[in-house]
Amino acid sequence: MEYITFFLAIGCVISDLLVSGIAGYVLSRLRPRGYKLVLGLVFCLMILPHTGTTVPLYITFKNGIIPGVSMLNTYWPMWLMAGASMFNIILFKTNFDGISKSLVEAAKLDGASDLSIFIRIMVPLSIPVIMTVSLFTFNGQFGNFFWPNLVITDPEKYTLGVQVYKIQNTVNASLTDDIKMMGIIFAVLPQLIIFSLFQNVKRSLLKLQYIGDKINGFKGKVKNIKVENNYCEMEGIITETSMNHLGIVHGGYIFGLADTAAGIAAMEADPFSPTLLNILVYAYGTSGDKARERAYSEHLNGILRCIEQSGDGLKEKSPMHIIMFSHGLDYIASKNIKYLKGRIISRTVEFVPFDFPREKVKGYYFDYSRVYWNKPDNYTFKRERTWQFNNLKPREYK
Repeated sequence: MEYITFFLAIGCVISDLLVSGIAGYVLSRLRPRGYKLVLGLVFCLMILPHTGTTVPLYITFKNGIIPGVSMLNTYWPMWLMAGASMFNIILFKTNFDGISKSLVEAAKLDGASDLSIFIRIMVPLSIPVIMTVSLFTFNGQFGNFFWPNLVITDPEKYTLGVQVYKIQNTVNASLTDDIKMMGIIFAVLPQLIIFSLFQNVKRSLLKLQYIGDKINGFKGKVKNIKVENNYCEMEGIITETSMNHLGIVHGGYIFGLADTAAGIAAMEADPFSPTLLNILVYAYGTSGDKARERAYSEHLNGILRCIEQSGDGLKEKSPMHIIMFSHGLDYIASKNIKYLKGRIISRTVEFVPFDFPREKVKGYYFDYSRVYWNKPDNYTFKRERTWQFNNLKPREYK
């Protein structure tokens, strides 16, 4: 009886992880044509009451997905419904949305397929979500009574909950309170054991090294950084973690090395850039130069504090002041907040909205007037800044 219930619950966990995980990955990363319609349909199905779907589902299982092949008196109805968990699909999609795109792009540079990226990057990085979904699905199905009682008619296939219910209704008079309590204990005990085992498995799985660590072989592998006259030179140390399975240096390593060198050289043009300062902190830290790492870290934090203290950024009349367009975005990124495309509010103020409100704050206002006041003669902006509204024109420079 218990092993049948265990078998049913494990099957539901496998079905849920496979369907929800793959569906969440497709909606998050692959995004085929019409994925927004599918996503909207998923949300609509989430709000349907279970009582409204019971009869249609029962008729479907009775007639069979394959005409003439009934699913009654089998465990397939529970397995199929576990795989169709709309909530878990959204949970996996949200988790995959939060994984850095740089890992995926670096893997594609090394020739990884979508399936390989899913198995070797997404799955190891999603261990906490996988364990959570597995635990809740197992507990829910282990104690599931409604559907097993509805579709299972063979006493040999009764689950633990159905069997206890049948026994209680059949010989209720002969069951003492002690026996009933013993039955409850035996029904709950396997779930407690599984929960304890999951804690140990989770600790072991979290120790897995995912391929992103190998792609990011650049970490801690640079030395001899030299900077002069807008030129930066550094050496990279090639190790096993810097190469792919063919023995070729990872594209992510080469681009990471070049990006860091370019960022260091660009500091002379924009010495107050939080992005470039962050690269310097990272580069000198990995090369072992702790003195410069600390110096640039203090410089970076000082600039972020200056931006923060220049205004609260909550209203147009009290914006934070920046001296480069990217500084406002860097400040928001330093708060671990995702932002959307900014929009011009006035001739001197820009509003950058968050992806969703934080503590009732929808975004920050930034005053970029000093960008034009202090523009170097030999500097050109990478993006156009024009005042297309109210017939205002950009300021001209000599």
